[in-house]
Amino acid sequence: MNIFISFDADADMGYIALTESRAGSAAATDEIGNTALTADFDRHQRIIGVEFPGEAAPEMARLGTLTGRKHKLESAFLNGARVQRFRPTAQEAVKTLGVNGVLFYFADHDGRHFIGFDVMDRVEKSE
Repeated sequence: MNIFISFDADADMGYIALTESRAGSAAATDEIGNTALTADFDRHQRIIGVEFPGEAAPEMARLGTLTGRKHKLESAFLNGARVQRFRPTAQEAVKTLGVNGVLFYFADHDGRHFIGFDVMDRVEKSE
């Protein structure tokens, strides 16, 4: 699975797209719990993208610049289930938050410093 990372330095805002769907395909946008992140959902309630301010994930600016937009997720196992993992940093997770098949990791208890996520193995539905 590939993700697409973009970072707007002028707005100090990053975005990770979990699909190759066309822009504007979000059916809903909502905050991710009590964190700095906002998620876009498709009509099947799957997360298709995550928006975050630069201070929430400073590594995203570097990744968006150095590796371009495309980044391959690594396959891993979490509690016996296959996941697709994204960890731009080796920081230890202090807080986790699961939302619609995506487990988000944060380096602080307030959910203000994003350090990665796992996407649970999900069946893709045709749009």
